[in-house]
Amino acid sequence: MNHPMFIPVRHVTDGRPPSGTYDAFDKLDGHRLMLCRGEAYRRGGTNEWDRLPAAIRDRATDELLDGELTTPLGNSDTVAHAIASDPDALRFSPFNMPDRDDLDAHEQHVMLSAMGWTPPAYLGRYRADAALTRWNVEWSSTVAEGIVLRPVGWGDWLKLKRSLTLDAVVIGVVPGKGRLVGLIGSVVCQLASGDTVKVGAGLADSERVLAADSVIGRTIELAGLGRTASGSVRHPRFVRWRTDLARA
Repeated sequence: MNHPMFIPVRHVTDGRPPSGTYDAFDKLDGHRLMLCRGEAYRRGGTNEWDRLPAAIRDRATDELLDGELTTPLGNSDTVAHAIASDPDALRFSPFNMPDRDDLDAHEQHVMLSAMGWTPPAYLGRYRADAALTRWNVEWSSTVAEGIVLRPVGWGDWLKLKRSLTLDAVVIGVVPGKGRLVGLIGSVVCQLASGDTVKVGAGLADSERVLAADSVIGRTIELAGLGRTASGSVRHPRFVRWRTDLARA
């Protein structure tokens, strides 16, 4: 396997729904990984086989597996740290055997389980509009991260993620580093629940040049991929300043 091709996975956004038929899987929050005996690739093309724990390497076969590299924390941000300093914390959940298109998704799921893997839950095969309906009325409230829709045949995979938006009051500022030295790196916000969250993603440079004391007490709208067990927000990102609300 020489630098396997990653089939594009694109977010489903507002607009015209995609067409076609898809196999639906529970989406795990980790890093996409291609694996076979002796070779393991995340995006970037570097063979990371030697950096994986024995528990993963010992179960790899000549079959190419496409799946998600995760940690028990269920947070993609922890995967890179685990690879560097705690590889035994890594888990691999394959959901596709690219070279076995003679087997449908359910048959592959059964085979992967028989091989000792724990593949993400297979939710069934649906037309695109039916899958989106199921997402809106059922799956979005029952899965932890989202779902992946893999086309039956060739084509882009689709990804739907859970999301939420909420307001939070800025109570602190973290200075930027590297390119952002002298600017705001992130803002520390307090949610209505009293929990705090640090938000850096989504801030444009025009927002980062603001003076720290000019943003304390202001309210932002932030988006995230649901709430964590501790009450914070998963993958928070800045959306906008709530200029319609008075400073706290």
